[in-house]
Amino acid sequence: FCAGIGVDPAKPLVLFAPAGDQLSDTDEQILEGFRAAVDRGELPPDLQFLVRMHPGCPASIERFGADPLFRIERPGVQFAERVKDTELAPADANHLGDSLFHSAVVIHVSSSLGLDAVMFDKPQIMIEFDGRTEKPYLFSVRRYHEENHIRRSIDGAAGPPARGEAELLAAIRRYLADPSADAAGRARGREQQCWRLDGGAGAALADIIIRRLNS
Repeated sequence: FCAGIGVDPAKPLVLFAPAGDQLSDTDEQILEGFRAAVDRGELPPDLQFLVRMHPGCPASIERFGADPLFRIERPGVQFAERVKDTELAPADANHLGDSLFHSAVVIHVSSSLGLDAVMFDKPQIMIEFDGRTEKPYLFSVRRYHEENHIRRSIDGAAGPPARGEAELLAAIRRYLADPSADAAGRARGREQQCWRLDGGAGAALADIIIRRLNS
């Protein structure tokens, strides 16, 4: 997997999911912050970033494609009618699983990727600031973290938010040094959001529907 995406398996990999242009216009600033932090020595020099764009909500971050710090991916098949019309093939799902497995830290903005991260017991950080831009609440990514399912994850400490660049960088360093940090919160997130992890969710749902119909 690592050879296929051009990263060194002996060096730490951070999986970052940008918000996308429909949700935020500050993804570029977040990537600029990562690059500057590595250059300043505030993040390890051997750090690698896998940037996984949302299949139906891409970010305008093309200019970072030539930066060796980042590996940028846009998963799925894009259809012509609407930007959100996409399809993920089984290979895309397997690739996401590999991406999470090999990542040391997962960073996102109010993404369902957080649920995938707790399944792999991966430290995660939710970005709760708008790059270097000060935005009012109704135009800020902060508002997404008041959605019920995201709020539960935050309150349960499955994915603590970073309210500024300094908090974000400190959290990355903390998790790289101690991957077990906040493991109890991630366990609560698995129990709360995912419940059974037996691989039988489809059968369980079908059983509930059949019992309801029979009643």
